[in-house]
Amino acid sequence: MLFADHDPEAEEELVVVRDLMRAEWHVPAGLRPVAPRLQVLAHLDGHITAPLMVHLTKQSLLNPATESIPFAVDCANPRALKTACEILAQQGWVIVDDGVARVTPLGAVAAAYARQYWHPVSYLPTLRNVENLLFGDPSTVVAALGEDAHLDRELDIVFSGDVFTATCSEPFLDVCLPLFDSSDLDRQPALVIDSGCGDGTLLHTLHTAIRERTARGTRLHERPLLMVGVEPSPVARRITDERLAGVGIPHLVIDGDITDPYSLGRALAEHGLDATDALHVSKSVIHDRNFRAGRPDTVPHTGRSPRMLRFFAAPDGQAVSPDAMARDLAAHFRSWRHLARRHGLVVIEAHAVDVTRAASVNGSTLASDLDATHGYSHQYPVEPAVFAWAAEVAGFHSLRHHELGVVNSGHTMLTIDHFTTREER
Repeated sequence: MLFADHDPEAEEELVVVRDLMRAEWHVPAGLRPVAPRLQVLAHLDGHITAPLMVHLTKQSLLNPATESIPFAVDCANPRALKTACEILAQQGWVIVDDGVARVTPLGAVAAAYARQYWHPVSYLPTLRNVENLLFGDPSTVVAALGEDAHLDRELDIVFSGDVFTATCSEPFLDVCLPLFDSSDLDRQPALVIDSGCGDGTLLHTLHTAIRERTARGTRLHERPLLMVGVEPSPVARRITDERLAGVGIPHLVIDGDITDPYSLGRALAEHGLDATDALHVSKSVIHDRNFRAGRPDTVPHTGRSPRMLRFFAAPDGQAVSPDAMARDLAAHFRSWRHLARRHGLVVIEAHAVDVTRAASVNGSTLASDLDATHGYSHQYPVEPAVFAWAAEVAGFHSLRHHELGVVNSGHTMLTIDHFTTREER
């Protein structure tokens, strides 16, 4: 960690970039128009500011309640910490004075949003390879990075849990809790299965709310509720298992992928569990599925999918058309019908901003960051209308729907739906 170890080379690098920031990266001051110059400076500053904010928050040196950062704090590298604060001073976030960095009102806002930097920084392994991805052979980059090495998985997992807690938890519970409030226990799910469970925050939050706020919670001794985490990442499986075990929640954590519900059903059957008697939930993982051209889960051809101007990239760098991606998404939904026919799917999903609006929100939301990191790592977020279309043509209907992000960002960043099959209705 940057401030936990004495590293003379890292200290000197920080001094160099601090001086470059003070010199505005030697970008000529007389350039016109002014706005593009300021945008370039913001991008250059961000390359340094983002990882510093991650280090400061991870080491509990900066949080929303922080008023000052003393350089004499119990820190193995006070010189690096002082230089880092001088870099933040260039943003107007702190005032460095007499052995301490005092957080300004603008800095307090930055501190409140500091953990947002965890997402782009978690993708540094991918971002370091952008030149090869764009102008070289993308397949060699994917092979060199290896499975799940395109990002810092642990950092990404914690960020995802933060987003759920801060943004999604209450609307998610609004969708889920009524399913556990009926008097007929036999009609309630026996399991909750979270495909792409991350750090287990969602399962922990949902089980706690069911126990404390529903009729099922008063009768768990009659009909226990098993929380099942499904994850291809061994890091995530370990974190989820430790989290749920630590609070005494009955659980099972297994290897699995949201792209393959058939294997999931078989894996749970080996544990004596019926995957069709489960409420299936997921958060921001459908866009991370494997693209399967010509997959067998065909959907009715009801004309072209809704207008979508973006193209996508397969792992080998080949372009995937908007229509092909929309139909692949519909086929994905269709592949889940057999497991979701009793209790449905509760899906939290991140969305791309319409490309015609992308420039207007650049720098004011996470949209540009999400588009870049997802695009370079062959993930496939789509606009909300395309997502809804894919579910509908696959035979699902949304019983409850929430859209998140419109007030703060001006566009829908996340949706939450309880999708049920027509047979269930």
